Amino acid sequence: MKIEGYKPSVGLNTINGSVKVSGDKMAYGAGGAGFDVLGNAAGKWAETVATQQAADDDAAVIDATNAANAEIMNYFNGENGLLSRQGINASGSFAEAQDFVRKTQEKYIGKLGNSRRANEFRAKFNPNAFNYLRTAGTHERKERYKADEVRFNTAIDNSISGMLMNYNDVESTDNLIRDMSGLVDFRGMQMGWDSDTILLKKKELITKGLDDAINDAIGKDDYVGAENLLNRYQSIMMPSSYMKLNNKLTDIRLNREYYRLMYDYVDQCKDETGIVDITKLDKIIDDNWGPSNNIVEGILPYRLPISQGDNPDLEHLDKNLRGSIDLVGGVLHQMGLSDNAVITSGYRDAERNAQVGGADNSWHTKGNAIDISLGNINADERDRLKKVFSPFFGEVLYHDAGSGVHLHLGNYKNNLTPDSEIDSPFNAKKYKELKQIAYARAQDINAAVKREQAKYKQVIILNATKASHEEAIAMINNSNLSLKEKADLIAEQNKLRDPKTFKKMTSEDKHWYNYLHSGNYERDVNLMAEYDRRAQDSMDIISDKEQQHYNKAARNLNMYYAYVNPNYQTKDYNQDYSLREGYDDILEAMEAMAEAGLSKQEISDRIRAVVPKYGMDPEYYIKNAPWDKLGPEGVE
Repeated sequence: MKIEGYKPSVGLNTINGSVKVSGDKMAYGAGGAGFDVLGNAAGKWAETVATQQAADDDAAVIDATNAANAEIMNYFNGENGLLSRQGINASGSFAEAQDFVRKTQEKYIGKLGNSRRANEFRAKFNPNAFNYLRTAGTHERKERYKADEVRFNTAIDNSISGMLMNYNDVESTDNLIRDMSGLVDFRGMQMGWDSDTILLKKKELITKGLDDAINDAIGKDDYVGAENLLNRYQSIMMPSSYMKLNNKLTDIRLNREYYRLMYDYVDQCKDETGIVDITKLDKIIDDNWGPSNNIVEGILPYRLPISQGDNPDLEHLDKNLRGSIDLVGGVLHQMGLSDNAVITSGYRDAERNAQVGGADNSWHTKGNAIDISLGNINADERDRLKKVFSPFFGEVLYHDAGSGVHLHLGNYKNNLTPDSEIDSPFNAKKYKELKQIAYARAQDINAAVKREQAKYKQVIILNATKASHEEAIAMINNSNLSLKEKADLIAEQNKLRDPKTFKKMTSEDKHWYNYLHSGNYERDVNLMAEYDRRAQDSMDIISDKEQQHYNKAARNLNMYYAYVNPNYQTKDYNQDYSLREGYDDILEAMEAMAEAGLSKQEISDRIRAVVPKYGMDPEYYIKNAPWDKLGPEGVE
């Protein structure tokens, strides 16, 4: 605003007329003092006016600044404000904030009315506005980084999921790995990573995908698929992960071989009925793996890991040696020396051989030698290894490459086979594990055979009861039952043809006779068949009440099979009525009596009085009752 100066030549718009001024100074105060007083008063008034104007200006500026800052704060921090925007939604925040701040400033400057106020407003408002703009820029960059990170991680996760789903598709896996590599390159450019960081990040993420895929294949028992992945992508995996997975697969493969071997031992010890002779089984295991025999007949292959740092060339080895590497690993494993074993060298051309200081005539240059790092093994272990491998290799040497003992095996004689005998020290832990495998297999087989024998015997009994006497005898004689079982059943048939026989039966015999001939047996068999079908259907939900119904049928059958065949055993239920699945009617009655305060003797007397009426043996229930669990504190 331009302010014009005083110009006396410019006339005032006053009413024309003459004004007579007194020439007497006294008229305005003694000695002209009135003029001075008037001038002083006018100056003080002007000063007062100016002071009040400044105060008004300051107040207006403060009010405008407060109002503008309140708008800015609400814009940034209010509900759904700019700083609440996340990820991609924060894009453009800084530019938008700039525009808002500018418009807010202009709005309030327009309301202030003069330049002094405007300048004071700017001085007060701008620093705060600048801070908010800086916050907006920081927020946008931060959220853009987060959005980029989410986008990157999502793309990586999708690639890893793809590897998991398509691990058996080589082309698909190659493409996914290539995509992951490109994603890391782009992210590295965004973040300013150096080449080493980018390479490490690629290995870490690709290894994560391969690790998940390989473990998934292992979980599905697809060991071939898992090994194919591991072998194909070894060079681009983190060494530690490769070693871990290789050892895991090797152990699985070896355990499968141990199981196969023990199962073979078990099959050799079956009698004509299919029952495994445990004594015979013990002898076979002891002869081959026991403390008295250090000569192990047969080598179980064991795949040693390959040093990625040394990157040995195994592809160009002599085919015979290459095909025997896992047997070499098996020898080391059976001797307990495979934990730290890593293959470090195979075929070497002349240049590579010279670089590592190999002899000019080294077997490595002929593709007929491998080196294996063994860590820090002692002198006795070295001697024993040399003794074991000497029959198979013309050259068994040791050297120290600064990382422990390296075993050199050269000039392979092509006579190491899975059936080879090796001098292996007794391994008590492995001996125990093998026996456990064999025993578990034998017990499962014997239990299954006995169950089938009991069921078969029951079929014979059931069919015999429906046939004539002559037909029943012929049926029993033509069965696969043992001679004793046949004789017992024939004698039973002869008794049953006598009307007086039933009266002479024990209460337990009567109970199971009635169970067999009343249709309850067939009912329970059908119920268990129904249960098996339903249990296989993941969509079929079996209620607690239905489960109890099936449990009771299973208990009945198991008890009956145990009655028919005293050697019958079941893993799921036992004949002593454990409280695991609930009480049967008799045990529920015993529980009620215990709750009422009856003693063991009183309960036993009542059972003896009532149970025989139902054709059952009271002593069985008295003997097998869980007395310590009946009632609030058990029954004595």
